[in-house]
Amino acid sequence: MRKILLLTLIISLNVFSQSPTFSFPKHLKHSSIENTKTQNASTTSGLRDSSYSWNWDNAGLSWGSPTRAIFGYNTANKENSCENSTWNGSLWDNNSRVINYLFDGSYNYLSGENQNWNGSSWMNSYKTVNTYDASNNQVSSTRQNWNTGNLSWKDYYRTVNTFDASNNILTTTTETWNAGASTWDNFYKSTATYNGNNEYTSSLDQIWNTSANSWKNYSQSINFVYSGGDLLSYEYEMWNTASLTFEPSTKSTTTYDGNHHSLSYLYQSWSNSSNSWVDGSKTTYTYDSNGKQITLLRQSWNATASTWVNAYRQYDYYASSVTVGMNELTSQKKVIAYPNPFANELIIESISGDVSSNYVLSDDLGRIVFQGTTSDDKTILNTSALEKGFYTLTLINDKGTTKSQKLIR
Repeated sequence: MRKILLLTLIISLNVFSQSPTFSFPKHLKHSSIENTKTQNASTTSGLRDSSYSWNWDNAGLSWGSPTRAIFGYNTANKENSCENSTWNGSLWDNNSRVINYLFDGSYNYLSGENQNWNGSSWMNSYKTVNTYDASNNQVSSTRQNWNTGNLSWKDYYRTVNTFDASNNILTTTTETWNAGASTWDNFYKSTATYNGNNEYTSSLDQIWNTSANSWKNYSQSINFVYSGGDLLSYEYEMWNTASLTFEPSTKSTTTYDGNHHSLSYLYQSWSNSSNSWVDGSKTTYTYDSNGKQITLLRQSWNATASTWVNAYRQYDYYASSVTVGMNELTSQKKVIAYPNPFANELIIESISGDVSSNYVLSDDLGRIVFQGTTSDDKTILNTSALEKGFYTLTLINDKGTTKSQKLIR
């Protein structure tokens, strides 16, 4: 049981870690929340500067409080910081952050430190240290936890990769640190195969059997289907120790647009009773004109009601002339809207003697929820009936110039 729990923890940390850690086959990568700091658009235009996400509140049948991720970059446009915070109704509360990113001369990510907010200060949590070969393949990635006793980093686990002549990952071995023996002990191994196009075709996952001093089967990924280089589907099977066979467990199916961007991701589980695949969850994506992901919506299948129900959503923003928060709406900053995020009212204020402007407030689906003309002083909108989410305020002045500001409720 301990091994299964540790395995679950390691997989979760690998998938949801806020810093780039382990190297997975490119065909199995999917979008996930990352966090960084807003930069000057003149130097980081096109880089994601922030990401906002919500979990669905089943009790209230509405989206919960947003979580914000802010990204920072170095002069080479490599991510070098990320901060997470949660909206408490009036302020953003710190959650976690990643700092002290280090890169080598080839801009490979060497290390970064994760910290958690304890209510008054940042506390070290864990650190990732990576190594690379001459071909810039990630050979190892070590997770270290902070030891509050002696105030130092201590090894926890690491992954070690081997590669073929085409730089495809052949094996990934996870080892746990044995402090008593001062050795790395085998724990989990994944062995991959590829076709002539260097496309992932199978993965055999095994757990180390200490008593037998050998690897034992745990799961496998098979039946990979591709089209034009895009991974359309694959199946995941679990090892049955009684029958000594692999049995169907889950299936993943992805659709794409003409530019090879994922449009939807369907996750299904195998039902022995119906002898068929049963819907579990689905994720849909949208992109801007430059192919950058803008939205992500994850929904779960409600078998009783035979419908999809909301679970999680995410909005990504990139450095440009449009910013999130009480930043510049125009280079002259003549009109601002606040607070941001807003709750029951939104104030559109004209300053510096600016003339009135026409305004349109629309939701993330483009539906107009408010429109009118700003007054000489300020315009107050009653937004108590609006759903939580993202909104766009568009202002048109007397010269026909249009500017927009992103807002959050």
